[in-house]
Order: sequence, then structure tokens, then C-alpha cells
Amino acid sequence: MRKNESGYTLVEILVVILIISIVISIAGFSVNLVMSRNVDATITELVSEIRITKTMQIEKSSVSYKLQFFQTSDDIILRKTAINEGDINPVILSEVKVPKNFELFKVIAGSEIKVSDLIQQNRTDEISFCFDSATGKVSSGGYGKYILKYKDKEANMNIIKQNGKVILNE
Repeated sequence: MRKNESGYTLVEILVVILIISIVISIAGFSVNLVMSRNVDATITELVSEIRITKTMQIEKSSVSYKLQFFQTSDDIILRKTAINEGDINPVILSEVKVPKNFELFKVIAGSEIKVSDLIQQNRTDEISFCFDSATGKVSSGGYGKYILKYKDKEANMNIIKQNGKVILNE
């Protein structure tokens, strides 16, 4: 054998491959952890938006507030609009975006149905809601249980028709 040959030994190459595989597995775990935390953050943001809208409706009965899920090319969005008494055109007040890798379901008659499917089937009355300004009661069909999923992580919220209360369950 020649002693002046340049190159790497098999052991050196195996060590480098091992280090690279460890780094990749740690990065993959980190991404899953971040996305899992994003599920909690997104459902909390949805719940907060619903609660704020209910409070706004009770405090200001001359304005009608509406929350409705709709879909863009990539995302599901919860949009809050307001219509002042006497106006016919709603004003967009805010939007909460559900990340595109997440799936949002509504439970109807015990079955989980994708919100995107309800939108495509033009069943928007089942995923939009308003609140009664006197009682806080949900005055449209969007009440019920919603489930937000990303891989094996899920969080859910339940909107109670009778009092408009929103319960967050993780």
C-alpha cells in the first residue's frame, strides 16, 4: 500500500453519514414540535376571535357581526364582518387563517366533515354564525364542535347554541 494516497477512509465516511442523519432527525422532530404547538395557537386564536365577536355584538346592538369560514386557493379563513344598521355592504374587520397543512373539521350528526368540503358543497350556513345582541345566543347554524388536526395532534372547540359560549378542549 502507498502511504501518500489522498482520500477518506470508510470509517470517516460512515461517521460523517451518522452525524448528518442525526442532524436531519433532530430537525424533523423540531418541525413536528413547532407544528404541534401551532395547532394549539391556531385553535386558541379561533376561540378568541369568536369570544371577542360575541362580546362586541352584545355591547353594540346597532351593528350586526358575522363570522364565517371560507376558503382561498390554499387556506381556510375565519372572517369577521360587520354591517351597520341601514347599510347593505359588510365591512371586513378581521381574518384568522388556518395554516394550509392543517385540516379543520365540523362534527355534524356524529361525523367529522371537512370545512373545505362544506364550503365546496355551498353549505356555508353550517359554518357561519352570528350572535343575538340581547342574549349572546348563536343565531345561525355555525354552532357545534370543530376539530383542528395536524398529523396526530388535534384540538377542538365547541360553540354552544343556547348561550354562545365557546369551550376549548385539547
